[in-house]
Amino acid sequence: GAVHAVERIASAAKGKDKQDAAVDAILAMLGVTEASLGKDVFNDQEFQTALRALIDAYVAVQNLIAKKGSST
Repeated sequence: GAVHAVERIASAAKGKDKQDAAVDAILAMLGVTEASLGKDVFNDQEFQTALRALIDAYVAVQNLIAKKGSST
């Protein structure tokens, strides 16, 4: 998905810079959905805060999987 795309594209970026790139990529993809709905649904702070929390959770799970995979 978008997070993996950002990982490949922005591998030198860290932390907030990488998360910002992921949010931008996801919002760009969701723009098609917004256009079809004729509404501005995704460009508000509440949505972006929830999206950032989702990205943080996804990254935490991926890091845990990598850590567990390397310890066996």
